[in-house]
Amino acid sequence: MDAQQLEADNLGLRGIMNDRDDKYLMLVNGRVMNDHTHYGAITERDLVLLRDIHHIDIIRGSGSALYGPGAIAMVINIVTDNAETFQGSEVSVRAGAIEEFQATEFRHGQKFKDGDGGLYLYGGIGRYRGADALDAPRSLPSIFP
Repeated sequence: MDAQQLEADNLGLRGIMNDRDDKYLMLVNGRVMNDHTHYGAITERDLVLLRDIHHIDIIRGSGSALYGPGAIAMVINIVTDNAETFQGSEVSVRAGAIEEFQATEFRHGQKFKDGDGGLYLYGGIGRYRGADALDAPRSLPSIFP
């Protein structure tokens, strides 16, 4: 097995590529999602359930002065829905045939009558296998002939 295939795929940002995903800071509602021991923010990148995302803020460049260690290349903050931004109920079912993708999600939001707070429920089940290694081979440059 090639040594470059022992690690998971990494996200390259603004010309910075390394053997780990620790050059950017991934936040969800302001909370740090990076695993500082090895993999960076891989846990949030692998999720296929996306219906609860309200918006994504991206701060380009170094943000470590404001956000602390790990914000070398950029800061990505995923802001999810809450009872203030989503009211009602929604069920979504999605499927893809080429790379075996399935997802079912449910969300419900309701403000309290007195206007102070609310209730937001979200849940889902998803699966994304991706392409087999033989269907999507890597072409890596080699400096050795």
